[in-house]
Amino acid sequence: MGSPFQIQSPINLPALAAALIACASMPSYAAEGYIVTRDEQEYFGIIDSRTDDANLWLSTKGSTFTIRRAIPWADITATELNGVRAAVADFKLAAITAADVARQEAVERGESHRLVEPDGTIRLAIRGRAPHQTFPVDPPPAPPRITSLQIDAFLANWDADVEPDGLIVRMTLVDRSGQAIAADTTLDLDLWATRQYSFSEKPFSGGQSVEPISRWSKFVRAGDFDANGTAEVRLPFQQIDPEVMRSISRYGLAHARAAVAGHGVFDASIDGVRLRAFTPTRDQLQRFGQDRFLPTEQRGLYRP
Repeated sequence: MGSPFQIQSPINLPALAAALIACASMPSYAAEGYIVTRDEQEYFGIIDSRTDDANLWLSTKGSTFTIRRAIPWADITATELNGVRAAVADFKLAAITAADVARQEAVERGESHRLVEPDGTIRLAIRGRAPHQTFPVDPPPAPPRITSLQIDAFLANWDADVEPDGLIVRMTLVDRSGQAIAADTTLDLDLWATRQYSFSEKPFSGGQSVEPISRWSKFVRAGDFDANGTAEVRLPFQQIDPEVMRSISRYGLAHARAAVAGHGVFDASIDGVRLRAFTPTRDQLQRFGQDRFLPTEQRGLYRP
């Protein structure tokens, strides 16, 4: 499967560095990074000051928490800065250089504030107010706050062959009144299923074990939600494919965790997710030692 986007032309390095410096000098604003890794995982967040030559650090902030992820530069295949596509090498060099310059300038202006993390790391946060900034007499009403996550998941085929390709997850972020809210979200999902082993491998459980078989991380933009407040996320099967690995049960449990900046982290799970369709004829073919698929059926290129 290819990357969600491709770099069409390298970004101008001085312009990217200048943009990062400008972002750091603005009050209550930080550079937002969106990256895709070589295993097609997607991450989104604020570029954290811990970013160095080895790792890109992205942070997602809530009212009482901060989630940080370290992603090795070597694993990153595509990047965006504030919605602008950038070559990874240019983005890395500009981000590290511009972050150092911006922090130093903030210290010289006296607009910085040091925060000590629980592990003793000192972080630098840009504070202050833009010149001539005014505020309304009556503050605007507070936006609705997300209180829960709702999900549904089902088996799906989204290409030209006959085999299921993975799961489609429908997610909805809901506020206290039950209204759906669209917001940028980092969605992590773990898929658990029963796996059959030989009795000698798992003698105390009758040769069976319930364990995670896949894990995905996807960034869902606010614009990906439809008019009803629901977003669909495609999660292709990974190394363990229930269609070809008969040791995996037909049903599984999906556990989702959504991190939404300014709102919090929300969990939801759904059991009984079908991982393999009801296929009595194919099962019979396989029991007879034949291929599960007919010779005339189109199959995925990665299939044996």
